[in-house]
Amino acid sequence: MNAKIIDRLKKHTADNLVLWVKLHNLHWNLHGSQFKAVHELTESYYNELGEDYDALAERLVQLKAKPPVGLKSSLAVSGFSETERDSFSVPEAIAIIKEDFGKLLAEYRETRALAAEAGDIATEAFFVDAIARLEKQLWMLEASMES
Repeated sequence: MNAKIIDRLKKHTADNLVLWVKLHNLHWNLHGSQFKAVHELTESYYNELGEDYDALAERLVQLKAKPPVGLKSSLAVSGFSETERDSFSVPEAIAIIKEDFGKLLAEYRETRALAAEAGDIATEAFFVDAIARLEKQLWMLEASMES
């Protein structure tokens, strides 16, 4: 299998774990007038990232590769960082999520294109679905930031 695709899948697995932790931080430490709605939204996002984390790791195993399995190894590979802060206003949380999801979307588009070039239909299919979901999430986050 294509080594570049495997490396990118490892990075995305790590990215999903780091973002999963980051979204929990936002979820737990959120405050503001839209607390309940954004609290529930962050929960739905980290649940989706958890499913993607598993799917990406399983795809790596199918390709006879090993996914990063811990936070330390994931942070070393990921393009995302943890957030040590423990208090976020609703607008701050939405801005953080929007920035991270925009970056993830760009990365996913690159990997989808590589998978398509390589004829890796299973990997491409994952990214087609994930890209569509991220585009919708970003649209909704952008709309929620309008005043």
